[in-house]
Amino acid sequence: MLAAARALIEQEEYLPTLRKMLGACEDQLAAQGLPRPREAYREACNAPRPKDAQRWSHPAVYHAGRALGWYDLATRPESVTWPEFQRAYRDCCRRALAGEDLSIPAPPEPMPTPALSREEGAKRLHELRRQLES
Repeated sequence: MLAAARALIEQEEYLPTLRKMLGACEDQLAAQGLPRPREAYREACNAPRPKDAQRWSHPAVYHAGRALGWYDLATRPESVTWPEFQRAYRDCCRRALAGEDLSIPAPPEPMPTPALSREEGAKRLHELRRQLES
């Protein structure tokens, strides 16, 4: 990020605006394989469940969404979640650029359910019908 800011300052005749500085920093993120913050936000908001089984553009997106909370991303208004996501994503990007391992945990294996015998299935069905009739 510092390199992007230095390069921009050296290229400009006058000091660059804050918008240009932020744009240069976002460009550097893209060069490192990290999506821009707005793209990351959309990806985190639109990812289906289970979140840890999705194909993320970068693990930083997953960790930022997880830090904010998937429920909050899905239920709270964008005016609230976008600034919070930006902070979480910025932190995750800083960690990723520092070389921290941001691997995504493997999704839990579904518990296999043993098949019922024909007699056990009939017994349970009879019990369910009895409960519904009461």
